[in-house]
Amino acid sequence: MPFRIYILVAKFNYRFIARSRIAKSALVLSEKFGSSDEMTEVLVNYYIGAGHIDSYQLGAKRLRRGFSSGLSSGNASTAFLCAGQWANFSTISAEIDLPSLLREMDYYLHLLELYKSELIKKFILCYRETVSTLIDKGQTTAIDAKLSYTDVSDPGRDPGTGNKLLEMFYFHQVFRNYWIGYSERCHHYATKFFTVSKPGHFRIYVIKFYHGKRLYLYTTCAFWNDFYTRVSLILSSFHYAGLNSIDKIRKQANYNKMKEVNEIIAAMKVAASHAESNFRNKLELLEAEQYGITGRRDLALHTYDTAIASAQKANFIHEQGLACEKAGFYCKRMKYNEKSLSYFNQARECYEKWGSTVKVEFIQKELSKLM
Repeated sequence: MPFRIYILVAKFNYRFIARSRIAKSALVLSEKFGSSDEMTEVLVNYYIGAGHIDSYQLGAKRLRRGFSSGLSSGNASTAFLCAGQWANFSTISAEIDLPSLLREMDYYLHLLELYKSELIKKFILCYRETVSTLIDKGQTTAIDAKLSYTDVSDPGRDPGTGNKLLEMFYFHQVFRNYWIGYSERCHHYATKFFTVSKPGHFRIYVIKFYHGKRLYLYTTCAFWNDFYTRVSLILSSFHYAGLNSIDKIRKQANYNKMKEVNEIIAAMKVAASHAESNFRNKLELLEAEQYGITGRRDLALHTYDTAIASAQKANFIHEQGLACEKAGFYCKRMKYNEKSLSYFNQARECYEKWGSTVKVEFIQKELSKLM
C-alpha cells in the first residue's frame, strides 16, 4: 500500500514540498508495515525524487539498509539502485570517513561484478575514483578499473543513459579538481559539462555561472520540481562554483563576477530554507567569503564561525574543515596570525577525521609557514 501511495503522488503535479511530505509518509509506513522488497522500492523512489530535503547522512544510512533488504528479498536491480544513490549521498555528506567509504564501495563493486550490473558499476566506479583522489590522489588507493571518457561517451548508447553518465563524469571532474586546488581544471570541466547538458535540464544553469550568464529560473515552480529531483549534485555544484568564483575575484581583482556570486547565494538561501541541515553551512560559508572580499571584517569572521558551527551540527566533517580552511586563509590575509593558526589547526583535525591525506598535507604546509 505505501508504495502505491507514492506512485499516486508522483503521478499528479502537486507542489514539490507537498509531494515530498506525502512521499515521506509513504516511506515511514513502508518501514513500519511494508515488506523488505516494498521498502527498497520506496527508498529508491523517495531519495531519487524527493528525499534531498532530508539529511543526506540519514539518507545514506537508510539506503544502505535498503540495499541489504532488497538483496535479501531477491530484488537485486532495485537494491543496486539504492547502492548507487547511497554512493552519492555518502560521498557528498562525508557520512563515513573516506577510507571506510572506499572499502564499502569496493564491496559493492565486487557484488556488482557477480550480478553483472554494468550501469550502476559505472556510477560507483566514478565515485570510487573521486574518493581515491580525495584520500591520496590515487597514489595507494587507485585500482585498474576506472570510468574513462570513452566509457561514458559512446555515441551508440541510449541518449538518456548516456547523458546522465557523461554529466556525472564531468561533474566528478569538477568536484575532484576543486577539492585538490586545480581551479583552471575545475573551470575546464565545467565548460565540458555545459556542452553535454540538455536544454531544460537544471544542471545547465549551474554551469552557466562559470560562463558569466544569469540564472533566471530559480523562483519558478517548474524549476524547483526539477531542481530537487537532481539536487544533491546540483547544489554541490552551486557551492563549489560560488567558492571558485570568489577565489577568482580575489586573485584577479575582477569584481564583475560579484553578480554571479549574488545569484548563487540567492539560490542557496532558498535551498537552505527547505533543507537546513544540508545547505545552511554552505550558504554561510559563501556569505563569509563574500563579506571578506567586500571589506566587512567583523561580519566575515562571525559568519565563518557560524559556517563552521553549522557544518559541525550537520556532521559534515569535510565542509567543517573547508570552512576552517577558508577562515584561516582570510585571517592570514588580514595578518591575524594567531587566529589563522587556530583555524588551520582545526581544519587539519577535520581533514584527518575525514581521512584525506591530500588535504592534511596541504594544511600542514600552511601551518609550517606560520610557525
